[in-house]
Amino acid sequence: MKRLSLIFLFLITSIEVSAQQHEIPFPDSNAVWMMQRNIPPDPADPNQMSDMCYGQYFSHDTSHINGMIYNNLYIDFATSGFDFIFEDMSNYIQLGRFRVDGQKVYYQNLIPAVANINYCYSGYQGGVVEYEEFLMYDFGLAIGDTFELTPYNSVVLETIDSALIDGTYYRKLNFDVVNWYCACNSYYWIEGIGSSLGFFPYFDFFEDQIFFNCFYEDQYNFTYYPNGVSCDYLEVEEIQIEPSKTLVKIVDMTGRKTEEKPNTILFFIYSDGSAEKVFKLEK
Repeated sequence: MKRLSLIFLFLITSIEVSAQQHEIPFPDSNAVWMMQRNIPPDPADPNQMSDMCYGQYFSHDTSHINGMIYNNLYIDFATSGFDFIFEDMSNYIQLGRFRVDGQKVYYQNLIPAVANINYCYSGYQGGVVEYEEFLMYDFGLAIGDTFELTPYNSVVLETIDSALIDGTYYRKLNFDVVNWYCACNSYYWIEGIGSSLGFFPYFDFFEDQIFFNCFYEDQYNFTYYPNGVSCDYLEVEEIQIEPSKTLVKIVDMTGRKTEEKPNTILFFIYSDGSAEKVFKLEK
C-alpha cells in the first residue's frame, strides 16, 4: 500500500496543468521587438511639429566568439507601423549581440552609446565601457534585490507574479524605479520576452515617449501585444495577470477531477505544477 501511495504521489506531481509553464528566460533566435518613439518638437523652433518613428529590433543569426554563441541584434526603421518581413540583411544595422547564460542575459554594444544612427535611435547606454559585455537582465533576482540598469540608473525587485499569455504562464518581475525617471505606468520584465520597454530594459526618456508595441517569435508562431490588441500604436497597458501560484484543479485519490469537499483526502493541483494534499475535517 505504501508503494502504491508513493507511485500515486509521483503521478500527481507529474500531472500536466491546463496552462503550461514557459521555461526559456530570453528569446534566442528569430525574435522581433517592435518599438515606437514619439519625439516632441524643438521648443526653440515654433514651426516644428512632433515626430514619430518605428524601430524593429530583431535577432536573426549568430556569431561564435571565444567559444560562446552570441545572437546578433539588428534594427530597422520606418515612419509608420509595419509587419516584420526578412529582407536583404544589408538593409539593416547591427546594434550589438547578446547571449543567454542560465537566467542571465549579457549584451555587447557594437556602436557607441552617443552615436545617432537614426533620429529614432541612439546607441544603448547600458554598461560601463563601450564594446565590453555587460549584464543586461538577471531573471534569477530575488525580491528586494537591486539591479543596475546603467552605471547611473537602478531598480529594485518588488514582487514576482505571472502573466498569462496565449495559454502559457510567463514569470513577471515587477520593479520599483529607484534612481531613474521612467515615463511609464509600471516597469516590469517578462521571462521569454524582455521588459515592458521591449528588448532593452532601459531607455533615456528625456522629453521622449517610448512604447513597446508588439513581439514576434519564430515568424508569428508566437505573438505578444502589450496592449492586448495589435501592433498599432496604443499606450502600453497591463496584460492579464495571474498570481504566481493559482489553483488549477482538484483530484481525489484515484486521480479523478472533483470538487472541494470535507472529510476526504484531496489533491490540489496548482499552476506552477505543484500539488498539495488537503484534508478538511468537518463534523
